[in-house]
Amino acid sequence: MHTEDKISIFFTFTTAMFILYLATFLGNPPNLDLPITMLTSGLLLQLYIRGKIQKDSTMSKNELTQIVQYSLLALSGMFIASWTIPQLFVPSSVVALTTTDAIIHGQIFAVSEEIFFRGAVTGFILWIFPSGFHLGFMGFVIDKKIVVIFLSGSVFAFYHLAVYGISQATLYVLVAGIILTAVTVYSKRISPAIISHMINNYLSVVT
Repeated sequence: MHTEDKISIFFTFTTAMFILYLATFLGNPPNLDLPITMLTSGLLLQLYIRGKIQKDSTMSKNELTQIVQYSLLALSGMFIASWTIPQLFVPSSVVALTTTDAIIHGQIFAVSEEIFFRGAVTGFILWIFPSGFHLGFMGFVIDKKIVVIFLSGSVFAFYHLAVYGISQATLYVLVAGIILTAVTVYSKRISPAIISHMINNYLSVVT
């Protein structure tokens, strides 16, 4: 999987700038510690597994169009999940923010989580499974990509258990994690997941 592209690099760079902005003008709020840790460790882990998994650069032609298509596909799946799974999210303990700062927070958490979970965790799971791996189950053969998608999505949901516990909100996070991992695996880019996650966070701020 080759997850690097100019769009994801742009969002990673601007997220780092936003972190500096919030740390400077909001007095380094402690809720920034988590996204900083995820962003840093995610980038370091991606550097570690780079070259250890097969890279694919076949999306170079019409790449922007395909990224937009995968982003819309992910958003559609997440919106359907949000309508069909009633959710009761735990109110954030973040200090009171202006709408602009809340939107910036939405990008920071979206990008840092995607860099860590879709970039590092999904890449690591793809790496540890042999290239010809298939899982047999009751006469059915499950492709490696499907196994990776559900494993990575489950790790994402397990991480959110600390906030939401066993609830419908966690179920939604599980479905969203599977969708975001799927578009990452099949597009071979992380930017569709980043874009979709950011828009999801933006909408939660303005609605």
